[in-house]
Amino acid sequence: MEKEKIEKAFFIHNLRNISRKHIAKLEIVCIGSEFCQNIVPEIKQIKMLKDMGAKKISIYTSFFTDYGISKAKKSISKIAEHFHDVEIMINDLGFLKWLNKKYPFLKKGIARPLSIDLIRMSQLNLSSFMKKNRLSSIETDEDNMTLNFNEKRPFKIYFRLGLKFMAVSRFCPYKREIVSKCNMECLGLIENLGIPSSNEKLISFQNGYFIKTSKRGKFVCDRVVKDLI
Repeated sequence: MEKEKIEKAFFIHNLRNISRKHIAKLEIVCIGSEFCQNIVPEIKQIKMLKDMGAKKISIYTSFFTDYGISKAKKSISKIAEHFHDVEIMINDLGFLKWLNKKYPFLKKGIARPLSIDLIRMSQLNLSSFMKKNRLSSIETDEDNMTLNFNEKRPFKIYFRLGLKFMAVSRFCPYKREIVSKCNMECLGLIENLGIPSSNEKLISFQNGYFIKTSKRGKFVCDRVVKDLI
């Protein structure tokens, strides 16, 4: 049996400067945010990407406040009713429950940071959780954790390459406060922060904190997702 090809996906955090030529070359386009509830794609952005030749689109969503989840439901509803082939990556179980009830046909997966605890389940328990919640994939940037799962697992593993997640805060480093509305000033911005008594650099991006990674370990995954900032 021929081994399945590993998908290549690119997370585009700023759509303002992207070209049609670039989009048409990508196998999978990822947009949205895993960490900020204010960054939720609108249907006009999906239409734009489709018109530019996007083959597959994966939308990343964050954890939500009551205000944030209400806003996200409106945006994702408009998208789901027009584009049945988009994928939604989840970080909020309440949002997942709503999606499964209203749009069970949509392809759904678990993203960071929600995956951190789930990826530590046994393959049997995680498989049961994924099936119960109609989830087809789980994403991680911890290559050592993927070694706990074999190729016969009934779910896909996506591996994040580029920025390894370390921490997240509701505090927006650009607004200097907790905000429920903004003009998304953070899109495409990245800041290097020094770590005391270390040569390592901590990266501030949106309201998350990361370190850089450049290599993927020797393990089996179904998709590699690289950040384009």
